Amino acid sequence: MPTRSDIIAMAHRLIGVLSADETPTADQDAFAGDVLDSIYVEMISSQGLAISWPLSETPQKALMGLAHILASDIAGHYSRAYLPRSAGVARLRAALISDDRPGASDYADGFVISQGQTSPTLVFALSPKSTVLTGATVVFNMRDEYGNVVINGASATIVTATGTPTVSYTFTAADTRNVGRFRADFGVTYADSSTDTFPDVEKIRVFVVDPMGGTEDQLDAIGDYF
Repeated sequence: MPTRSDIIAMAHRLIGVLSADETPTADQDAFAGDVLDSIYVEMISSQGLAISWPLSETPQKALMGLAHILASDIAGHYSRAYLPRSAGVARLRAALISDDRPGASDYADGFVISQGQTSPTLVFALSPKSTVLTGATVVFNMRDEYGNVVINGASATIVTATGTPTVSYTFTAADTRNVGRFRADFGVTYADSSTDTFPDVEKIRVFVVDPMGGTEDQLDAIGDYF
């Protein structure tokens, strides 16, 4: 069972401060430990996660989520670039909260696209499966991490109308011109003119990364953990 020290060590390895066979120094452990304690409290109070275990008895499934959040929070201290914090939060939530919505696991850690690029296409399966998109129109919306509108009502595509209703959106170069983290959803207007939003609460996380800034290399390096 992972311990508090294991989380701290993993976070330092994720940002490249420690190699696999190295352990944190006393100063590194103390600094990261204080940050980790704050994260632990935040995840319970702000994220509403049902965490009843101490950090010294962390479940294996929660190790990487906590390590990614910690790595994001301490990366600046070492002048290192790292993944957005929300990716770690999403991973932790996915590990601790049961979610059987179609497509939810695909976006647990976010959709990643390079700055200025138009591919890959974001594909999302709607829930519940009883949703019928026959005769409907779909649009895509996205806001940045501060709530500013980036994409408003852009035309989206219905991939599958019934069975497992699925929609998609292909970004334009203008959509991805700015590096950052975003939250997105699909708006549906049904044949009877009623409307709905998917997902309604837990939005799709979109990360626009700088292909020259090392973020994609980091994604490749930790890909086995996702």
